[in-house]
Amino acid sequence: DYMLKNDTSTAQDYLISFARLMRMVLENSEYKEISLEEDLKFIELYLQVESKRLPGRFSYSINVEDGVNTENTLVPPLMLQPFIENSIWHGFASKESKGYILVEIKKGNQMLVCSVDDNGSGRKINGVERDNKKSLGITIAENRIKILNKQKKSNGKLKITDKPGNAGTRIEVSLPLLTAF
Repeated sequence: DYMLKNDTSTAQDYLISFARLMRMVLENSEYKEISLEEDLKFIELYLQVESKRLPGRFSYSINVEDGVNTENTLVPPLMLQPFIENSIWHGFASKESKGYILVEIKKGNQMLVCSVDDNGSGRKINGVERDNKKSLGITIAENRIKILNKQKKSNGKLKITDKPGNAGTRIEVSLPLLTAF
C-alpha cells in the first residue's frame, strides 16, 4: 500500500521492521527457551509492525511486574504472539472503535503468568462461538504447555476468558518460572 501510494520512506521503514521481525522469528525458533527480554522485544516489534499496517486501528501496552527479571527469566519463544495476532486480526476486524491490547507479565507461586487482554469483539456472537474449529494457535500453545509440564514437572496452563457482552478476550498463560542463572 505504501509503495502504491509512492510513500517510499514509510514503505522502506515498514520493510526494514518486517525483515527484522522475520529474522527474530527464525533466530528464536531455534531455541526451546529464550530470555523474556528477547521475547518482549519480539512482541514489541510485532505490535509496531501491525500498528504500521493498520494505522490508528489499535493501541497497546506491555507491562512487566516489578521484580520480574526479564534478562534472567526464560520462556518458550513465540508463545504469546498467536494470541496477539488473534486480537488484531479477529477481535478488531469488525470493531468500529479503536482496539486495545494489554500484555502483562507477572510472577506468582513459582509460575510466570503472561496475559493478553483485548477489547475486541470477543470469540462469541450471541453466546455462540464464531466457528466450531479450534484455533491452531491455541492447539499449538496447549501442546507446548503439556510438553513443558512433563519436562519440568510443572502445572502450566492456558486459560481463555470471554469477557461479558462480547467486550473482548483475555488469554492467560501460566508457565513454570525458569531462570538462566
